[in-house]
Amino acid sequence: MANLKLNTGELAVVRILIKRKKMTPSEIAAEDKVELMMAREGKLLTEQSIEKSDLADNFSDAAEEHELDEVKHTLPVERFMELKQNDLALAITGRPQGLQYSALVMHEYAQRVHRKDFVEQIIRHCVDFFSGHPGRQRLIQKVADAEAKNVEDQFISANCREYENPKFDFFIHAPDYE
Repeated sequence: MANLKLNTGELAVVRILIKRKKMTPSEIAAEDKVELMMAREGKLLTEQSIEKSDLADNFSDAAEEHELDEVKHTLPVERFMELKQNDLALAITGRPQGLQYSALVMHEYAQRVHRKDFVEQIIRHCVDFFSGHPGRQRLIQKVADAEAKNVEDQFISANCREYENPKFDFFIHAPDYE
């Protein structure tokens, strides 16, 4: 990868991340039920596994409850979920006027919305592929989000050091700034 400072003249990387909240025990239990059902069916990354609400409604067998208890003991106690952004993202300038330096601003939610819009444009042109398969869009979106996270992590590890092009993470809940 190209050196960030030589390529763009930016002295730091600022990441605007989606604020997360600690999940309640009931939210963790509901998520565990869905994950267990998906794992038992062997469909962790298929379009049938995307419909979590359908799987959670069908979870009732006592043997499955016992399996769920076993899974709970192996999973971490604390989990976090993203706060809803209500289709809002903060616009942060990376080049303040009058200063000799700038910062590369990476916005987690804005990137995700852009990828979602891109997938929706594909759906408009490939109607036959997506009709009758509601999970395909979510599957493509999930894979795109995972790949984007991987590329961003690689970029940061290759370009950001503690004193040279440092990385700053800010957890922002955009609706708080309306």
